[in-house]
Amino acid sequence: MEILPIDKEIKENTLSIFPNPSENNLVWVKFRLKTTKAANLHLMDMLGREVLHMQVSASERITDRYVQLDLSGNNLTKGIYLVVISNENESISQKLIIQ
Repeated sequence: MEILPIDKEIKENTLSIFPNPSENNLVWVKFRLKTTKAANLHLMDMLGREVLHMQVSASERITDRYVQLDLSGNNLTKGIYLVVISNENESISQKLIIQ
């Protein structure tokens, strides 16, 4: 985890998911948004249905945020899903493969 000074501007949004593809029910999501506002995490199936939603709290100084997703209770079938991180000003997404 990197702590940046307040005056250092983040140039782009980033999103990492690991392990990906995933064979178990625990997935880590690491993301960085240009703003430090609270964000929403959505897990969408390929039909556009939301299968998981959670809110990630705001952070004033820590720009990298980590979320552990426990997918065991969601009865996810094998396939491709879309992880979407968004707040009122920005959005970023990446595919997640469940094997």
